[in-house]
Amino acid sequence: MQKAVAAFLRIAMPPGTNWTAIDHAGTSTKHGAMLWARGVKSGVPDFHFTIKGKVYWIELKTRTGRVSPEQNAFAEAEMDAGAFYEVCRSAEEVEDQLRLWGVKLQASITRKAA
Repeated sequence: MQKAVAAFLRIAMPPGTNWTAIDHAGTSTKHGAMLWARGVKSGVPDFHFTIKGKVYWIELKTRTGRVSPEQNAFAEAEMDAGAFYEVCRSAEEVEDQLRLWGVKLQASITRKAA
């Protein structure tokens, strides 16, 4: 799902917005220790957006996926700091959430014209 969302964002996000995917995937304890040593925190969502000076986060989960305690803690801390956070379970939900946040997307997954 992350690849599909990234492909959509590449064509849909309007000028003046900034986004990135956060990749914390690791396959070993050693890799995890290296990430920690570089300051990578547990619970950081999959996508970060900066739009008109505001910070937004989207965590991707499968239909049955659950948010971890670390992800909950990160979400609470970010929202306490004024950021926006949402869990989405499909690329279509990402599109819908961005529109709810007022982003004027230049493309659509579900609509013929944005």
